[in-house]
Amino acid sequence: MDLIARSGVFWGMTVALELLERALPHLQVERLVTYALRYEEGATIKRLGWVLEQMGIAQQHLEPLQSYWVITYYRLDPQKPPGNQYNARWRVIENLHVDLVANA
Repeated sequence: MDLIARSGVFWGMTVALELLERALPHLQVERLVTYALRYEEGATIKRLGWVLEQMGIAQQHLEPLQSYWVITYYRLDPQKPPGNQYNARWRVIENLHVDLVANA
């Protein structure tokens, strides 16, 4: 969870996403989703949902993250300027370009 919640510690969101992508085959997605929801931090939950969707994780795993209610939009990379590409599904501002390989 810290990869998403505290990406600055891992040299930014791009590096954090690369690390998560490499680790994903070894993680239990259900457990990761449960931990994210326990975090009760909208930015982390929405960013994780967006990332997992980009990586090809099945919708059944994403639903709890997607349905978590938030008011605002969060930047995918909090260290970068906001940009203008808003993703209403995840309530994130897509201010980061990454090529993630779908693992599904």
